[in-house]
Amino acid sequence: MPLRPQYPNATSRRNHYSDLVASLEANRRTIENSINNAAMVDLASFDPQSVDGEYYNRYLTKCDDWNKLHRRTISAFETFLANLETCITAARNQEMLWGGRIGMMEEDN
Repeated sequence: MPLRPQYPNATSRRNHYSDLVASLEANRRTIENSINNAAMVDLASFDPQSVDGEYYNRYLTKCDDWNKLHRRTISAFETFLANLETCITAARNQEMLWGGRIGMMEEDN
């Protein structure tokens, strides 16, 4: 009996998942770099030395609000990165699954 590929599209599927993994990893690196840059903000540079009184108090309140928002935003992106890592792992698993199917043959009935 002649043999035929059991999964004739295995190579294209493996390549698709390989490209997806590469794209997701590139996006992850970009997001990680952005988070690192955002985390390096020097909050002391926002303290005005020559301002006092009510304006100073309002300014400090605004700085504190911004600081909290900044931390929440970084935390949200860190959570997103954890979820993105799950997606990368799933895509890698699919890449390996389809890679393992390349060359599998079955009898042609």
